Amino acid sequence: MLEIHQHYVLDDTGTPIAIQIPIAQFEALLKLVSDPNQVRLLSEDASWTVEELRQATAIGMRALEDEQYVDYDADGLQDLFDGIKQSGRSQRGIEG
Repeated sequence: MLEIHQHYVLDDTGTPIAIQIPIAQFEALLKLVSDPNQVRLLSEDASWTVEELRQATAIGMRALEDEQYVDYDADGLQDLFDGIKQSGRSQRGIEG
């Protein structure tokens, strides 16, 4: 079984906002999801198919390779969450 050494990233209040894992473990996970037999075992109760997992992983890897991502610190991530909440409230006509 693959052992994952995760590190929780906390905001100023101590609330977990992200998880970091070593690159080697991330690459091992990618190999794992590329093996249809392993994916079937891992996702028996999941709604994603093997092909959907492959496509989602490929999209994510392409975005990383093309540097199409935003690296957030705790403050920036909180601002992002606040903006998402405000947008959702606005779309529903909720003030706040």
